[in-house]
Amino acid sequence: MHKMSKEEFLFRYKKDIELKKKKEEEIKQGIRDANDFRMEGRIKNRYRNVRYR
Repeated sequence: MHKMSKEEFLFRYKKDIELKKKKEEEIKQGIRDANDFRMEGRIKNRYRNVRYR
C-alpha cells in the first residue's frame, strides 16, 4: 500500500490529467495513434489504493 500526502496526490493526479489532455489533443490532430497509450486504466489503477497519511 502506497502512502502519500494529500498534496502529493493532487499534484500527481493533476499532472496525469494534463498529460492525458495533451495526448487526446495529439490524437485529434493525428500526431499520435490512439493505441500509443492506454492511460486511463493506468491512472485509475495508480490511485485506486492510495490512502492519505
